[in-house]
Amino acid sequence: MNSLIMGSSGYAVESLQDMLSDCGYTIDVTGNFDDMTRQAVCSFQKKEKIDVTGIADERTLTILAMRAATSPTW
Repeated sequence: MNSLIMGSSGYAVESLQDMLSDCGYTIDVTGNFDDMTRQAVCSFQKKEKIDVTGIADERTLTILAMRAATSPTW
């Protein structure tokens, strides 16, 4: 699994943004890894006590997927 960083784009970033949104982060799903996405990733990493890098690496994405899957649907 490739890490997603500032400037990344495409379906994988859309999926990341969807999961962040499912976890309650206010984020536009654009498919572009922009500053809003980086800030949401940093907030998620801090909340989960993961090294805060702003990079959606394998560990971050795995934990995010688990949290998104168990988040209530509004």
